[in-house]
Amino acid sequence: MGVGVSEAFYEGVRLGQKVALVFREIQVASGATVLPIAPDTESANFNNTGLETTANLLEESGASDNNYNVNRVLLQAFRLVSGTFIANDTDEQVVISVLPIITSALARAHAKAIDSAILIGNSSIAGLVGGAGTDGAGSFLAADSALVTDPDASGTSDAITGANLLSIRSEMGKYGMNPNDVAYIVGIDQYYNLIADAAFSDVSEVGSDTAMKLVGQVGSIYGSPVIATDALAQGTKEAGAFTGTAACAVNVRNYVIPRLKGVSIETDYEVAGQRTAIVAAQSLGFNELVAGVTNNEPAVRIEYQ
Repeated sequence: MGVGVSEAFYEGVRLGQKVALVFREIQVASGATVLPIAPDTESANFNNTGLETTANLLEESGASDNNYNVNRVLLQAFRLVSGTFIANDTDEQVVISVLPIITSALARAHAKAIDSAILIGNSSIAGLVGGAGTDGAGSFLAADSALVTDPDASGTSDAITGANLLSIRSEMGKYGMNPNDVAYIVGIDQYYNLIADAAFSDVSEVGSDTAMKLVGQVGSIYGSPVIATDALAQGTKEAGAFTGTAACAVNVRNYVIPRLKGVSIETDYEVAGQRTAIVAAQSLGFNELVAGVTNNEPAVRIEYQ
């Protein structure tokens, strides 16, 4: 299809995304790219000697081998595909009207898949709060909060508060120091709970409401944006308790989205099937740059237990 259709599709994906837009994209040249990472260092020494004194040798933070080792992260981009068919007997005038609707639907499908992969993962990607397409299951990236207990454990309220979010931010340590680097991701139900919280700043207090509505940002807690998404299931009652993630705080600079090339929308007429296939595809992934340690976690979640 033409460039205009591809641009409309890409814009539709961008507007449909809530979570992905807070992370940086990195253009990669292949499906697997090695990215060098400079780790944090130990302090230099005040010393009259040179490098013959091993204490003067540069080394990464926490190391004891007197070497500075550049870390590496493998960025992988995976194919994301969605498509549909238009039957040959569809009236030509109807096709002209239907095509923008189909393009918009394909864009929403891609946006939902990308946000879902970033949050709960899939068979190829480890998400923030899920590693196998299920919230809280598999090997995921966020640490479970040690300060905020299951919100509904008391049986009285499952509401997340601004104080809860500040607590998990404190567990991020150095990754939570700059509020501009932190984003809170919550489900729809918890967003409504936060509206009534005194710490919640609505869009009239934190900036342009138009821009925030476009990316799904609905306000701010202590200077960090709150992202509401339906990719996190609203509290599901199971055996009298909620399950899954209530909220997640993440340092957005510690995670990147590798993208291979751009978005392609192609059509192919099938003579045997007497129909036209419309396929939208792109290749991307989601990677953590530096893994966290206790009290210095780049992502922390509050879980329903």
